[in-house]
Amino acid sequence: MSKDKNVFVIPVGTKVKLHDDIFGTVSKIVISYDNSVFYEVCWWNGRSKTIETFHSTEVENVDDVRTKIGFI
Repeated sequence: MSKDKNVFVIPVGTKVKLHDDIFGTVSKIVISYDNSVFYEVCWWNGRSKTIETFHSTEVENVDDVRTKIGFI
């Protein structure tokens, strides 16, 4: 486990890039026991809404918006 008790996350509601032509919105943040961050991202594909979970390394923060959260 990391000694740093602060984690930087992309806030819910932030636009992110998943692939060259796919953009979505962060709808949920999951932080695991080892401070790994996962994001649930949703986007529309025509009339279908898609929701998937991605590791933090799989999403690009389009607007470079981050929030620091800390744990005791």
